[in-house]
This record gives sequence, structure tokens and C-alpha cells, in this order.
Amino acid sequence: MPGDPKKIPRPVLVGHFETKIKQNIGVALAISMAGSLWWWWGYIAPRKRKYAEYRVTHDIHEEFKKIASTGAFDSVAPDGGVGKKKP
Repeated sequence: MPGDPKKIPRPVLVGHFETKIKQNIGVALAISMAGSLWWWWGYIAPRKRKYAEYRVTHDIHEEFKKIASTGAFDSVAPDGGVGKKKP
């Protein structure tokens, strides 16, 4: 019908900015929460487990004896005695 032009609907301009801001905030929150959970489960939790295992199994006296036997300490002789190192 050439004589009857149809009206084109007007674009929605009122409230468009607020709608996009709300949408972007939601997306940003979702992405940041996903990243935080990945960081916790992928890095923090395994590191905490490794440190807990290290604290249970680590023997500081055995490590001290091993280092002292190399002669690294001036106050402990390589044989474990206290005093000056023998030349």
C-alpha cells in the first residue's frame, strides 16, 4: 500500500544508560567472583596444603645437623661441637 506509510517505532532512549550500567556492573561482579574463586582454588588452597604438610614433616634439628656438618656456621664445628672451628 503505497499511500499508507507505516510508522517506524521510535528508539528507546530514556533509561538506556542506566540499563547498560546495571548490566555492566552485573557482568563485572560475575567475572570478578569467578576470578576470585579460581585464585582461591587454583593457588591459595594448594599452597596452604603444601605448607601444612611441610610443617608436619619438616625436622629442623635434622636440617641444622646437615648444615652444621658442612661447616657453614662459625659457632658450631663440623662434628657438632660448640666452639671455634678447627682449621
